[in-house]
Amino acid sequence: MTLKLQMIAKSHIFDAQTFQFYSNHLFVVNLDQDNILNVTRDENNKNLVIINHDENFGPIEQILVDGKEYERRCKTGCSIVLPNNESVTLEAYNIWGGRSSISLDPMESKEENIKFDESDIIWYAILGLIAGIILWRESNRILRWLGLSTVD
Repeated sequence: MTLKLQMIAKSHIFDAQTFQFYSNHLFVVNLDQDNILNVTRDENNKNLVIINHDENFGPIEQILVDGKEYERRCKTGCSIVLPNNESVTLEAYNIWGGRSSISLDPMESKEENIKFDESDIIWYAILGLIAGIILWRESNRILRWLGLSTVD
């Protein structure tokens, strides 16, 4: 059994083997051509773009990356790895021919300026050297005082 939905000049046939006629069903028919594609960029990986499912757009049938078809199933969202972190235009089409798109600019890398102050290390090294010399010079006296020295 199939169910045919027709909106204006477009129609789509759904498999209705488990269709329940005694309950309400909502079908989203988005024919708009100016939808904004719902995407997120990964902060850790500049090349990873996640296309999120949008209930108001419906299942995605086709993805275009800069006009070239993306050969992966993306009905309820997917992730795309973009080469070289360049500017790119993503387009998605639903089963009704509705279009959703977004243009992405390259992500700026967040470089943290880590300052490393070597002057503290130098002072600790000098202090350690002085303490080492004092311990070495006084080692016999300290060992005798602890009762561990065999030399009188």
